Amino acid sequence: MDEGLEEAKTILLMGGDIGGTNSRFALFKVDVSDEIMARGPMDHPPFEIVYAKNYLNEDYSMFRDVMTSFFADAEHHSDFARTPDFHLTACCLAVAGPVDDGLANFTNRGWVIDSQDIKEWFGFEHVRVVNDFVASGYGILTLMETEVTVLQEGKYSQSAPIAVLGAGTGLGECFLAPNWSPYGSFYDAYPSEGGHVEFAPKTDIQFKCLQFLSEKFQGRVSVERIVSGKGLLNVYEFFKSEYPDEFNEGHDHKIINAVEAGAVIASLTYDYTLCAQTMEFVFEVYGTEAGSVALKFLPYGGLYIAGSLAPRNIERLTGHDSSFMKAAINKGRVSPALKNIPIKVVMCEDLGMRGAQLLSYRIFLESKPLAIASQLPSVTDTLETTANPDIPAIRKSDGFSDGPYKEPH
Repeated sequence: MDEGLEEAKTILLMGGDIGGTNSRFALFKVDVSDEIMARGPMDHPPFEIVYAKNYLNEDYSMFRDVMTSFFADAEHHSDFARTPDFHLTACCLAVAGPVDDGLANFTNRGWVIDSQDIKEWFGFEHVRVVNDFVASGYGILTLMETEVTVLQEGKYSQSAPIAVLGAGTGLGECFLAPNWSPYGSFYDAYPSEGGHVEFAPKTDIQFKCLQFLSEKFQGRVSVERIVSGKGLLNVYEFFKSEYPDEFNEGHDHKIINAVEAGAVIASLTYDYTLCAQTMEFVFEVYGTEAGSVALKFLPYGGLYIAGSLAPRNIERLTGHDSSFMKAAINKGRVSPALKNIPIKVVMCEDLGMRGAQLLSYRIFLESKPLAIASQLPSVTDTLETTANPDIPAIRKSDGFSDGPYKEPH
């Protein structure tokens, strides 16, 4: 172990998930023993939460003030107070919005989140700011079998891409691809703005909805205008105009005045015809987009449906006869290829924070390559031969003696 690790008795890392409404932070300490360090960038690194807390963004005029409050609160917490000689090493913040060279702007709040500013102000060695859905992509790697619902088993390939899409407030998408390093083999996540592609209607009612939304938004309509919490309200308004005889003033009042109209629409599915039609419509389009993502990436490593919309309405996705699955697989002559892709719904909603924690651990390892590289197998040692001897595959292992990579569930 190098001197830097020996001098600091406790290495503290930090993860944060910064949304439009709340900021969530967690400090955690890691085991830096030679045995643990030699395992490389595990998807389930051994760490212990020292302190965690959530904050309302509206209470702060600057992002720096939120983090300052977090550390002030942490100092009064018993677990943090009992952490001797700690060293703030790496921090990763998952931010809801685009990130450019470590900089994110929250234009609706007037915040600027700057990785360099955070590094200098709070004394971290390394700080990384990433898009929240990229962090969710890394969070996929931490999932346990009990945290997913399998929609289609497919045929898993350990060297194939992974794709993720998730509807919540908006529609996020990203993909993960195998990477190689001195530590062995692992996945890296990459951003996408796939949720903003044009909505392509397939049925008469979808064409009518496109026309309605084109008029509402004065032109272009993206898939996110339909497949998201806000999209549910857009589609409900379309059905309200299309079927005025089904209108219910009492239910409509609840929807229009709700903070989260989408959640109210979902709750009224069995009591209000327009809500039932809305949900069926949205999940069919959701399935179509999931199938389109599958076609683009051929993610035989898994297609994961994340976000809050899917797990809260899981009954609308399960079963091959669900409108979601039928739309996902119905891709004409290439449909057979999609039937081999593993498709799973993520049932937990903390992927962003998980991904931020995992990334902060990787950042820490990257900062200590010389200390542990000699203990690790070479890249060529981590490869196995596939059916095609010219194409190496990532070795499937449990992240321990067999290597650093773990198949996501």
